[in-house]
Amino acid sequence: MRVNGIEITEENAGRIVGNPNEELIPLMDNPYIKGIFGDRIFYTDDFYVDLHKKIAEGHTYVEAYQSLGFDLNLLGKKRAEQAGKRAVKMAKEGKLNAAPKPEQFNGSIPMDQMTGLNPEEWAAYCEARAIYLEHYLKVLKKTRLELEKSLTS
Repeated sequence: MRVNGIEITEENAGRIVGNPNEELIPLMDNPYIKGIFGDRIFYTDDFYVDLHKKIAEGHTYVEAYQSLGFDLNLLGKKRAEQAGKRAVKMAKEGKLNAAPKPEQFNGSIPMDQMTGLNPEEWAAYCEARAIYLEHYLKVLKKTRLELEKSLTS
């Protein structure tokens, strides 16, 4: 489907916030883009976390920005520098949320094998484990029903 000449795909659906600058449309494939409105780019929280990590490793703002998949020929160095400054400021203010996410953990690993996790990692692992066990329980219930059907027919 196309809206205002923009191909709406599963990946970018809901991320185009307004009438984006046509030149910025290819950026919608970048996972660090949350949305575009005119010439404004809205970045994900992960963008600022990852950008700050690159800067902390010794990369310049421009190098860090470019390493996250942004084309400086299209966006310019000024935008990269502003994003870098914003990431550093957010880090100083403690606004970077680098909390682990459940998708980072394998919920099929038993709890007794998960050692050395900090409290945030443990909480994310427990959520991943709960999701895994819920899916496992659904499979067991479905399998039991299928077995009962096959035995009664």
